[in-house]
Amino acid sequence: MDLETNERRQRLKRTSKWPKWLRAPFLLKWALRIGVLAYRIWRFWNALSGGPGD
Repeated sequence: MDLETNERRQRLKRTSKWPKWLRAPFLLKWALRIGVLAYRIWRFWNALSGGPGD
């Protein structure tokens, strides 16, 4: 029983520690990717609606 609770506590610690350093770069990478994609779509749309002069 004591071993079980210790194991569970250890697992909880590991899972709470894991995303802290992983979450920030992961979110940043996706934010950058989505931003670039949105920018490309916006530029493409501008070129379509604005014509060759834009």
